[in-house]
Amino acid sequence: MQTNSSRRQLVKSGLALTIALVTGLGTLAGSTQAKAADNPYNLIDPTTISVGTMGDAKPYVFTDANGNFTGFDAELFRDVARRLGFKEEQVVFTG
Repeated sequence: MQTNSSRRQLVKSGLALTIALVTGLGTLAGSTQAKAADNPYNLIDPTTISVGTMGDAKPYVFTDANGNFTGFDAELFRDVARRLGFKEEQVVFTG
């Protein structure tokens, strides 16, 4: 039963990620460049997709022996970004 539960969780995680990406990309595609008043902290950048993860939820996301993120979610994020023409940049968040 543990395998079915893990599979179910993996499917739910993948579905949630897909919905989030489609929603985010739809928003980007349907909007014009953000006005300064709409983006006072310069957090919106049409050339960047930001993804956050904890890195401790094996097999979804975890760090390998070299300290790099890997796992289902990490590989999915990388694949989507690559297909859309975005480069990967890892930013460590400590707080």
